[in-house]
Amino acid sequence: MDVKPKILSIHPTSQCDYACFNCYLKANDSSGRKEKDSAFFEELIRVAKRVGLEEIAATFNYVEDASVDKNLKFYNLIRKTTREEGLKLSVTCNYDFISKYKDVADFNDLNIVSISLNDFVTSTPEKKKECLEILSFMKSKSVEVNCNILISKNMIKQLNNGLFEEILESSNTIYLLTSKPLYIPISEVYEMIRALDVRIINTLEDKLFIDSCIRREMGLTGGICAKHQFIYVSPYGEIKQCAYDQKDIFILEKPGDLQYAYEKIYPEKPLNTCELLTSSRQ
Repeated sequence: MDVKPKILSIHPTSQCDYACFNCYLKANDSSGRKEKDSAFFEELIRVAKRVGLEEIAATFNYVEDASVDKNLKFYNLIRKTTREEGLKLSVTCNYDFISKYKDVADFNDLNIVSISLNDFVTSTPEKKKECLEILSFMKSKSVEVNCNILISKNMIKQLNNGLFEEILESSNTIYLLTSKPLYIPISEVYEMIRALDVRIINTLEDKLFIDSCIRREMGLTGGICAKHQFIYVSPYGEIKQCAYDQKDIFILEKPGDLQYAYEKIYPEKPLNTCELLTSSRQ
């Protein structure tokens, strides 16, 4: 079985107004490197097509001041280049990004959009309503809408009390994620997942998904370690081990270096588990 990555995951800028405690980009030491420019990421997508990758997964942040925001510029460039190369395109963002740009950016031909709902449980009723409207807006574009939710006791409680169905009315799937790196013992993650109502657990593989690394640690079937699905590239051109393990495994000085990384670095067989989670098990 060919287990080399098929998806290039890029985060073109670290520019963001949020201060999420679990942000792996801001926790990462990039050794004073400068962020790569738009020309770098445009050519990187073209190289990705040449080496056999099939999909671009791009992450965009929220910046309130549109006059200095680079995220929309990168979005338009990456969308255009991905379409020119005939690749699939999935976008990860916060719902505020779509709310801000839905009247000026073209979201019609995305394959997948993954929307972070990390602050949904603490939002005001008005903000929750706006968020659900954004989910419905994207779904009306015939885009597959995934909702990314950070696992917490409060979130599990609200999912059990009807939030699960409420979100799914406006989206396709819900992904339960852990923070990167883990901010609580892995045993507590298991405990929270087991607290899900049976009606929700019964939708596993259909409407509900759990991080592949967590699935494997829990003895659940399915899910290949993320490092075999994605090539993670930071705003600084660093290829990371995976979103859980942010150590550098290669530095892309120029886009063409991706060819070497793809052919020489990535292993041929999937790991049985994620070493980072295994070593942090408590």
